[in-house]
Amino acid sequence: MAITVNNTPGAFQSFHEDMWYVVTSDNIAQTSFKYVFDVYINSVLVARIKSFPQPDTDKGLFNVAPIIRNYWSSYFQPATSQTAFNHTGSGNMVSFTIQFGEDYAGTTYTNLTSSAGTGYNYYPNISEGKGAFDGTWFENGYAGVNLLTKRDLTQLQTNQTGNRLFISMNNFTSGVVYDWKLNVTRSNGNDTTGGTYVDVSGIAVIDISPVAINNYLGGTFISSATDSYTVEFEEQSVGVQALVNVTKICQPRHTHIPLHFLNSLGGYDTMIFTLVNRESRNIERKSFEQAEWQYRSSDMYRWNQYNVFNGGAVQFNTQHTITYKLISDWLTLKDYTWLRDLIASPEVYMENSGTFIPIKITTSQWTQKKQYVDKVYNLELDIEFGSKEFSQYR
Repeated sequence: MAITVNNTPGAFQSFHEDMWYVVTSDNIAQTSFKYVFDVYINSVLVARIKSFPQPDTDKGLFNVAPIIRNYWSSYFQPATSQTAFNHTGSGNMVSFTIQFGEDYAGTTYTNLTSSAGTGYNYYPNISEGKGAFDGTWFENGYAGVNLLTKRDLTQLQTNQTGNRLFISMNNFTSGVVYDWKLNVTRSNGNDTTGGTYVDVSGIAVIDISPVAINNYLGGTFISSATDSYTVEFEEQSVGVQALVNVTKICQPRHTHIPLHFLNSLGGYDTMIFTLVNRESRNIERKSFEQAEWQYRSSDMYRWNQYNVFNGGAVQFNTQHTITYKLISDWLTLKDYTWLRDLIASPEVYMENSGTFIPIKITTSQWTQKKQYVDKVYNLELDIEFGSKEFSQYR
């Protein structure tokens, strides 16, 4: 008995698309023949699928994507102490192994051959063409070459203290260690300092806020006198792969609200809303009716011994739904287009004094701007806290 693997998914394919395996067996004529697909994650069998051969080709077809995407989990893990390499790991992908077998005449034969694979947590844009669906678009454009973001890398903003500024990068090859470091050039003095190399085998979420940069470099390199700075992302063997410009916002007129979110490429981005923002609350009340007249001291009264009237309606549950309307600063066309990822993101956090509050985006419509028609533009966004707030229960 022998099984031949005719097709496997691409090396950097998204598990939000179909990931097809095609196999052929020389035992197809056996009674009640079925192909067996055993899916292993971290050496643990998580699924066994049996399927009959295709009637026209006799091949076995299996789409592994619906199974493995259930084993991805958020890797948003902000470090308690701010540091540049905030998180490194394999969070943007799920690695797996499929063992191919056969089932016929009442017997199951497993692990006749196997194939290891990886699925990635980005979703392809159909406008990218056919390469978006086999992973070559992601591999050639973002695996170690560019940062995992579609934002304008010349227009990042931050404060001297008070918030994180996340940007993500994916390693060249999954599971292979590369050494990365940051080189920082500041505007006051135009001098450059490089940090130490850090091992990265998968993805890295990097905090390039002034506090994190200073902790990484081991001093106060970005000071209050620094108006802006640039950050180079350098791999030890291939050199500088990306450069980011960051401008500091001084003496803000409005309270800044940073949102950190999972973008379409599977990395975490930060957008700081710097213009006026307004909090709103929708109050939902639940109550029950009680008798206004109550027996006390051998008589019926509408008030108690403290001269407080007995209320007919008693409010026992008061729920607050907290929402914000946020307004961004003026945006470049590239950043406005990038913020489509924020509106569509399934995972968003609002940072508040070092804590990260899950929110959901309630804005549901986004319209593309045209540079020579719309001229200048910003983004107005409605958000809602994921958790409710309650007044005192009664």
